[in-house]
Amino acid sequence: MDAVPTSCTAVSFRAFGPVAPMVDGVEIRLGGHRERALLSALLMKPGVHQSTKRLAELLWGDGQPRDPGHAIRTLVMRLRRHIGILSVETTPGGYRIQANDDQVDLHRFVGLVSSAQELLQQHEYRKADEIFTAALQLTMGGDPWVDLGASRTGKAAAAQINELRLRTEEDRAWARVSMGSPGIGELTKLATEQPLRERRWCLLITALYKSGRQSEALRAYADVRRTLRDEIGLDPGPELVELERQVLCHELLQ
Repeated sequence: MDAVPTSCTAVSFRAFGPVAPMVDGVEIRLGGHRERALLSALLMKPGVHQSTKRLAELLWGDGQPRDPGHAIRTLVMRLRRHIGILSVETTPGGYRIQANDDQVDLHRFVGLVSSAQELLQQHEYRKADEIFTAALQLTMGGDPWVDLGASRTGKAAAAQINELRLRTEEDRAWARVSMGSPGIGELTKLATEQPLRERRWCLLITALYKSGRQSEALRAYADVRRTLRDEIGLDPGPELVELERQVLCHELLQ
């Protein structure tokens, strides 16, 4: 059985992909799925009291055991064997994990994205690009909160982070387009991976036009218009329509 050494200070937690405690970059193996689900639930709000009722909903959703409080106490005891007796604190009516946002990759991701978005608004494109890239590196382990699939709350939290990850890819691409280093191949990949996200096509069309490739920009517009009509029966939104007009009339600023 792996356990966190009591003398270790470099403890962090991975929440992208199967949840795991990390000691000096080395994963500490947990037991079964329910232990990982409990750790995930606690890490959603590091250092904050969470009631037994909330934890039970996150772990089991509508399919809770007869005595969820007893089941959670058993899981807490098992989890403590792996991550240390002091790591999970018993609080009135619930539990709290002794950790902070900086120790959890998912929360670090959210914080970095917020910082990079501020830089983007200030037109600090190069710095924003660097921080967006660092944030996206944290997501490489997999999807968020994968051990909380039994609950609506867990699924909603995962969907929110996945949406933020997609927007972060787009924000980084916009920073690069604004710097004059668009990376047409990267933008094409972004657009084709998520063909219904119109902002990605806007970025690709803008980059193509600014690279002196007007005809390719117009073909990209035709591609997204056809995709939207075929897939969801809709025409492009006003931003894409206006962008096509600017490309046709050479009104898009270089």
